[in-house]
Amino acid sequence: MNFAKKIIFFLIVFLNAVFIQSCRDDISLNAPNGLVVILKADDYGETSDHWNRFIKMIIDDSINASIGVIPRHVKTNGSITEIIRISNLKNTNNLPIIEFWAHGYDHSNKGKIPEFQTNSLDYQIDHIRKAQKFFLDTLNISNNIFSTPFNTSSINTYLALKNFTDINIWMCYQKNEIQFHPEWKDPNLQVIKKSDKNILLNVTYISLGKFSTSDIINNFEIDKKRAYIIIQVHPAFWNEATYDNFEKLIYFYKMKKVIFMTPNQYFNFLHKN
Repeated sequence: MNFAKKIIFFLIVFLNAVFIQSCRDDISLNAPNGLVVILKADDYGETSDHWNRFIKMIIDDSINASIGVIPRHVKTNGSITEIIRISNLKNTNNLPIIEFWAHGYDHSNKGKIPEFQTNSLDYQIDHIRKAQKFFLDTLNISNNIFSTPFNTSSINTYLALKNFTDINIWMCYQKNEIQFHPEWKDPNLQVIKKSDKNILLNVTYISLGKFSTSDIINNFEIDKKRAYIIIQVHPAFWNEATYDNFEKLIYFYKMKKVIFMTPNQYFNFLHKN
């Protein structure tokens, strides 16, 4: 490589590094005065003492959360009524305290194949359609949020969602769900513009049964450089220690002045300019 070519090569590398750093700096535009924390609670079916306690904690602590409903698991009028009641609760800013969204349709795992992993395109379209119909006809909620059971999806999931333009927020775990989805923009990677209709929110932390706060708290110095994080939990499996850990995390985040948002509150913030 001659001298001129070396100069051009190093100039390209330098400009590329500057561009990448500039993009990272601009990500701060996706965070309103601090880290956004989105609580993603999965697998709501029938109401229970566990769910009631989790929801009460969210209300009592004056924060926000989102809850994934499995439509086929909601079997009683009492649970339907409870979801509708909670979805209408508002904060002092007149925004929903808790936002419900479609967590698949039946959370199936037939033959150890999760609902949206390798099933056909027609199958996945049918399940999304059933979930959307349940939300609109039974809950009277116009749902625009999607997240798969088991944090697994496929190219067919991406293609299926093209049939549902009303869904514009996709919460997924990119470590597993790495399929092609160019129209879905991640606010931690790109500055969101008004023209960006589909937002992808990547799950940061996943907890199944036990809920440990130590890793999350220890990672705060890293997390605060992000625009947002998603914490995925499963309150139906919690015990006394888990509730205590969750409360400690909420207290820690309040001390750090993070901003708790529902997925739609964050979407609306990103598109307000």
